[in-house]
Amino acid sequence: MSGGSNNNVSVSAREQVLLAEGRRVGRLVVKGLNRNGEVVCDCDCGETVAVTRGVWMSGKRYQCASCDEWSNATPVQQIIGCRDTYDTLMSRARGAKDRCENHKNPQYDNYGGRGVRFLFADEEAYALCLFMHGFRYGDDRTTDRIDVNGSYEFNNVRLADASEQVRNRRVSVVVDTGDEVVPLATLAEQNGISPTSPEYSRLSGFVKTSKQRVFDDIMNKIDELNGAEAA
Repeated sequence: MSGGSNNNVSVSAREQVLLAEGRRVGRLVVKGLNRNGEVVCDCDCGETVAVTRGVWMSGKRYQCASCDEWSNATPVQQIIGCRDTYDTLMSRARGAKDRCENHKNPQYDNYGGRGVRFLFADEEAYALCLFMHGFRYGDDRTTDRIDVNGSYEFNNVRLADASEQVRNRRVSVVVDTGDEVVPLATLAEQNGISPTSPEYSRLSGFVKTSKQRVFDDIMNKIDELNGAEAA
């Protein structure tokens, strides 16, 4: 009988200790009880969590769910930090690998089918590479291979805006200016026409259908389009 009484006292004392404000268990520090009788704690990461009394007394909860996720994250996830950034980059990595290795991918013929290979150790290595190039969630730049005939590897990928992508396409039109050969997109942009504009589409169509890419004719067309845009 006395043993049972002592046991009740012991449990009560333990509860008082574990539920006391300021009591720390792992990364959690007790603030008090809420109206549902749950133990409200601040986590060292800054989050506030409510833990059921039974779970708290079991000692199984010692950090918040976000810290659980962080503890279970891969080294690359921990380096990147932002989940949205990580997920976006991993999606790009899986897409690149699939285009190179999956014969059923609609783009396979333009990638794996013509020898473009995915040479990163795995998708996370590719994601980390783009993160090192400066990608963060919300960045509207796309992924570009510097050598469009080359493979996906560390020294051949970069982040590019729309105009850079246009210049780097395998089908990009080039123009002989007399001094050098330059992409049509570069020439257009130097003369006030954005490579992503409707005017550039008309200019590109004009050049592609011309039997000869005469520099003066192209410049006249650029002037004509600039005039039409201004009007």
